[in-house]
Amino acid sequence: MLSTPDVVWVRPRRLHRLTRIPPELRMFSAASVGDVTAIDLIGTYTATLAEPADAAIEATRAPYRLNLTARRDVRYPRASYTIAHDDFRPLQIDFMTASGKALKTVMYGAFARVFDRVIPTEVVVRDRVYHDASIVRLSDFRPLSPVDPVMFTPDYLLTLGDDT
Repeated sequence: MLSTPDVVWVRPRRLHRLTRIPPELRMFSAASVGDVTAIDLIGTYTATLAEPADAAIEATRAPYRLNLTARRDVRYPRASYTIAHDDFRPLQIDFMTASGKALKTVMYGAFARVFDRVIPTEVVVRDRVYHDASIVRLSDFRPLSPVDPVMFTPDYLLTLGDDT
């Protein structure tokens, strides 16, 4: 599979041709993950820190909640981002309409150290409209060496063997 912001190219096993999948059809299990995992939060949204409900909650070291408002016309005009208080790891993002209706929730879990960074290795995407969910698990991290730029082209997928 090769993924760009605009398209996903897939080469099905035992089939020597490419299949182009547009963003609106990117589905893993049931809930589409492509449109929420590829969002540039810093470039797309303006963040404000949500006020805790009361001072007692702040004393418990509750997670931070950021209210995100889109800077331009995007699929999800608002979001609510929850970040762990102690280590600033992402916990959850709720993507919403401009009126605040929840559309998708992304939950991050199973953090692991990968190449000197701690990243979530499990992402759960819940579609709040169609009541579907997908779980994406990341594993088997290995550095690519040497890396040839041609590896990141659709034609390269045709050169790969079939793993059975």
